[in-house]
Amino acid sequence: MSLPPLSPVRVAGVAKNNHHITNRIGMNALHYEASYNNTSTGCIQVLLAHMTITSINQKLGGYTPLDYVYDYNHSEVKQEIIALIRSVGGKANYY
Repeated sequence: MSLPPLSPVRVAGVAKNNHHITNRIGMNALHYEASYNNTSTGCIQVLLAHMTITSINQKLGGYTPLDYVYDYNHSEVKQEIIALIRSVGGKANYY
Protein backbone atom coordinates (compact mmCIF):
# COMPACT_ATOMS: atom_id res chain seq x y z
CA MET A 1 0.00 0.00 0.00
CA SER A 2 1.43 3.38 -0.92
CA LEU A 3 0.60 6.59 0.86
CA PRO A 4 -0.76 9.55 -1.10
CA PRO A 5 1.73 12.32 -1.88
CA LEU A 6 1.42 15.61 -0.04
CA SER A 7 -0.51 18.38 -1.76
CA PRO A 8 1.54 21.24 -3.31
CA VAL A 9 -0.10 23.72 -0.91
CA ARG A 10 0.87 21.65 2.12
CA VAL A 11 4.39 21.12 0.76
CA ALA A 12 4.82 24.86 0.18
CA GLY A 13 3.99 25.48 3.84
CA VAL A 14 6.41 22.79 4.99
CA ALA A 15 9.13 23.90 2.61
CA LYS A 16 9.03 27.55 3.56
CA ASN A 17 9.99 27.17 7.20
CA ASN A 18 10.08 23.54 8.24
CA HIS A 19 11.96 21.60 5.55
CA HIS A 20 14.62 20.54 8.04
CA ILE A 21 12.14 18.92 10.44
CA THR A 22 12.19 15.14 10.64
CA ASN A 23 9.79 12.66 12.14
CA ARG A 24 10.73 10.48 15.10
CA ILE A 25 12.77 8.11 12.92
CA GLY A 26 14.61 10.85 10.98
CA MET A 27 12.54 11.03 7.77
CA ASN A 28 12.10 14.53 6.33
CA ALA A 29 9.52 15.69 3.78
CA LEU A 30 11.83 14.90 0.87
CA HIS A 31 12.32 11.29 2.05
CA TYR A 32 8.53 10.96 2.13
CA GLU A 33 7.87 12.58 -1.24
CA ALA A 34 10.75 10.74 -2.92
CA SER A 35 9.34 7.43 -1.72
CA TYR A 36 5.62 7.86 -2.29
CA ASN A 37 5.07 10.53 -4.94
CA ASN A 38 3.86 8.75 -8.04
CA THR A 39 1.96 11.41 -9.95
CA SER A 40 4.13 14.48 -10.62
CA THR A 41 7.29 16.29 -9.60
CA GLY A 42 5.60 19.53 -8.47
CA CYS A 43 5.83 18.94 -4.73
CA ILE A 44 9.43 17.80 -4.98
CA GLN A 45 10.30 20.92 -6.97
CA VAL A 46 8.81 23.11 -4.23
CA LEU A 47 10.74 21.27 -1.53
CA LEU A 48 14.03 21.42 -3.41
CA ALA A 49 13.63 25.16 -3.99
CA HIS A 50 13.54 25.77 -0.24
CA MET A 51 15.76 23.05 1.24
CA THR A 52 19.41 23.32 2.15
CA ILE A 53 21.83 20.79 0.69
CA THR A 54 22.11 19.29 4.18
CA SER A 55 18.37 18.62 4.27
CA ILE A 56 18.38 17.32 0.68
CA ASN A 57 21.04 14.79 1.66
CA GLN A 58 19.64 14.00 5.14
CA LYS A 59 20.43 10.39 6.00
CA LEU A 60 17.94 7.99 7.51
CA GLY A 61 19.69 4.76 8.39
CA GLY A 62 22.38 5.73 5.87
CA TYR A 63 19.83 6.33 3.10
CA THR A 64 19.31 9.77 1.58
CA PRO A 65 16.06 10.82 -0.11
CA LEU A 66 17.69 9.93 -3.44
CA ASP A 67 18.35 6.39 -2.19
CA TYR A 68 14.67 6.25 -1.24
CA VAL A 69 13.67 7.09 -4.81
CA TYR A 70 15.75 4.21 -6.15
CA ASP A 71 14.47 1.74 -3.54
CA TYR A 72 10.82 2.64 -3.06
CA ASN A 73 9.52 4.73 -5.94
CA HIS A 74 8.35 2.55 -8.82
CA SER A 75 6.30 5.19 -10.63
CA GLU A 76 6.42 6.67 -14.10
CA VAL A 77 8.01 9.85 -12.70
CA LYS A 78 10.87 8.05 -10.93
CA GLN A 79 13.56 9.11 -13.42
CA GLU A 80 12.33 12.73 -13.35
CA ILE A 81 12.56 12.75 -9.56
CA ILE A 82 16.08 11.32 -9.67
CA ALA A 83 17.15 13.98 -12.19
CA LEU A 84 15.61 16.78 -10.10
CA ILE A 85 17.30 15.75 -6.88
CA ARG A 86 20.65 15.24 -8.61
CA SER A 87 20.34 18.64 -10.34
CA VAL A 88 20.51 20.43 -6.98
CA GLY A 89 23.38 18.36 -5.57
CA GLY A 90 21.44 15.43 -4.14
CA LYS A 91 23.57 12.38 -3.45
CA ALA A 92 22.78 8.73 -3.09
CA ASN A 93 24.90 6.60 -0.76
CA TYR A 94 24.04 3.31 -2.41
CA TYR A 95 23.36 4.19 -6.08
